[in-house]
Amino acid sequence: MLKGFNRRVLTRAAAITNIELVLGTVWRKGALPAAMPTAEQVYQGKRERIMSLLHVILDVFYLRPMRRKHADFVQWVSLPPALARDRC
Repeated sequence: MLKGFNRRVLTRAAAITNIELVLGTVWRKGALPAAMPTAEQVYQGKRERIMSLLHVILDVFYLRPMRRKHADFVQWVSLPPALARDRC
């Protein structure tokens, strides 16, 4: 649980605070600034910005660690098909 996270959000201010806590966690993982929405954009339900945030969350919490852990496999998958067949 995030420190300062409001479990019962009854006001706009509490919702914005919760969103900012989550965004801060993603920022600390090294998210790209252009892809990060503001708390206000998320609260307003801006679909493009929320989808961008979901993409960033997927990247920083799942894909980056997987790429580090399985670098040789990711490199093999990224090869053009002809080169990939030659390495099998």
